[in-house]
Amino acid sequence: MSYRPYKLIGIAVAFALLALAAAGSVYLRRTRAADADERQGRLAEQVREEAERAVQEQLSALEAKAREAGSLPVLCAQVGMVDWNTLRDGFTSEAWWEPVRRSASVYGVALGDKLDGVEGAPAELDASDLIARARAHQHGAGVRAVGGAAFLLATAVINKPGPKEQPVLLIGKPFGEEAVAALAQQLKAAVVMTNGKAVLASAGSARAKRSLEAAATKGPTGAGEAASSQSTQFGGGVLLWTAPETSPSAADSTLFNAIFGAAGVLAALALGLGFLLRRTRPEPQLADRVGATQVISAPRAPIGEGQGTQVKPGLANGSGKASAKAKGAAGPQEFGRYTLLDRLGEGGMAEVYTAVVHGAEGFKRHFVVKRLRGEMLGRKDLVDMFIDEARLASTLVHSNIIPVFDFGKVGAEYFMAQEYILGRDLGRITKRARLVDGQGVDPKLVLYAIRETLQALEYAHTRVDGEGNPMGIVHRDVSPQNILISARGEVKLLDFGIAKARERLTHTVAGTVKGNVRFMAPEQAHGLEVDARTDVASVALVMYSALAGAPLYEGATAHARLIKAAGGVGDEEAARIARLPAPLQPLLIKALQQDPALRFQSAAEFADAITALGDQVGNLAAMHREMERLFGDELRAEQAKLQAHARVIKAASAGAPREGTAQTELIPQRPRERSR
Repeated sequence: MSYRPYKLIGIAVAFALLALAAAGSVYLRRTRAADADERQGRLAEQVREEAERAVQEQLSALEAKAREAGSLPVLCAQVGMVDWNTLRDGFTSEAWWEPVRRSASVYGVALGDKLDGVEGAPAELDASDLIARARAHQHGAGVRAVGGAAFLLATAVINKPGPKEQPVLLIGKPFGEEAVAALAQQLKAAVVMTNGKAVLASAGSARAKRSLEAAATKGPTGAGEAASSQSTQFGGGVLLWTAPETSPSAADSTLFNAIFGAAGVLAALALGLGFLLRRTRPEPQLADRVGATQVISAPRAPIGEGQGTQVKPGLANGSGKASAKAKGAAGPQEFGRYTLLDRLGEGGMAEVYTAVVHGAEGFKRHFVVKRLRGEMLGRKDLVDMFIDEARLASTLVHSNIIPVFDFGKVGAEYFMAQEYILGRDLGRITKRARLVDGQGVDPKLVLYAIRETLQALEYAHTRVDGEGNPMGIVHRDVSPQNILISARGEVKLLDFGIAKARERLTHTVAGTVKGNVRFMAPEQAHGLEVDARTDVASVALVMYSALAGAPLYEGATAHARLIKAAGGVGDEEAARIARLPAPLQPLLIKALQQDPALRFQSAAEFADAITALGDQVGNLAAMHREMERLFGDELRAEQAKLQAHARVIKAASAGAPREGTAQTELIPQRPRERSR
């Protein structure tokens, strides 16, 4: 008999190594593709936001120039006294208008509701909404499409005493191929501008531009045709589509070549050993048949065959460390009794995910899971801060505060589970209103949101412990990003991560500054003692930001803005507040006093002052309508995505026991206290 086991084993091992290399390469490609898609999505969103900001900066500059031009003595003297042709001659040729001509090529004047005449744009340009906005707020700005072209426009009231209806000046400039090309170069992205039906201007590489144009001309339903495309809708029917210009990386092919090279070397070694053993080891012989038992030597199974260990998905050995699959996968992943869906973001201490829990009889509920990052586990001070946040938030049960329902550990990892609310934070709402309407949020809705936030703060400020002692809670981080508006119009305060409270495990060292410098009270910026009146000042700064569309304190660096916050409201800031509608000015002036003793002395007092404005304050239904107007399609798509995730997970886990369960401390919830 020819003895061949070692040869066969060598061939089998070689094939197994090559198969593993192929499977590993496929898995790696998929994982890297998922990671690349996630990175591309984040990059696309960043490009879209930068595009919005760039256009808004141009509109703001144009708006400032319009206000300046509206005060020119020659214009004030001539408007209403001479006809449009005379004014147009002055705009196009006379020296007094030269400073405006350097930055604008479109000019118009309105004595009534519509333009009496326009130069540099089609005569059918309709700017009636910008004219009305200027008369209501002294100025306005926006993007308009007309006659197959788009224009950046700004309006301002002409400072001419006398007329009951003030004349309005309009200036602007084309937003065409040249401007879009400059924007594309600045963003390093493909940019396409449409009026919802046809492409008005485009720029970028030929391939990216063609793909983006195909998506843009089909509207939102065509977004899938352009990888990572994003759109922004401006007023006047103008849509701006962007997609980052990316080039494929050679890193993947190098890595794959290395994997196959290593597998090939190991396979060759296995084959060589198999053939070598066949040649050097003598074949076992049959025993003599005379007076002996016939013995045939059987080949042994490879070491470890049939003795593999099953590794639980998601967690390994109860250590709490997520498996490579859980960390790297773009899809859902198990985390204790939760299934993590989409990664919302990452802060200095924790990662945040949307998550779902399934139970008996079709029970399903969505949460936001905040998971302490693995590298933080060795830092006792940071772990204590995370525990503090969970403990404090679990005691706050109010209709205007996002509650914490669960807190515990999966292995060694701490987490907390909060209520999932479909909505947008006030910062994003302000940005979208500025883009769509050319100004901040409707004052009625701002007052409604601020009053609801103040009710949440009053509840937190006045909390007492089980023995009736004040807990001394101060939020210290009230900002637009920490005020969430649900799709139904509800207002929710969140993130008590750096809140001050008497019974925290961690305490701020005297002189340490914590919080958002754009929304700090002076004493907080100085690192001094804070109390409820500190949050009152922060709420007022948030209120101004939502009304004006930009923060009150400006500065090129965080340090410069911190200095502004420490100094409080100066002449420059007071002048900006004075441009807001009259009923709002006294509220802000009182709430932003440098001396806390001169402010509203509680959140409730501030809220009562807003309530006293009566029908000038919006309500839940009005906020719901605004959320539908600004974000309706986005929110429905987000809800559908969550539901689809949940259906897939439920189908996949039907009949299978859940593994890697969490050791959790369920936090009992008292009935929520209704806001006033």
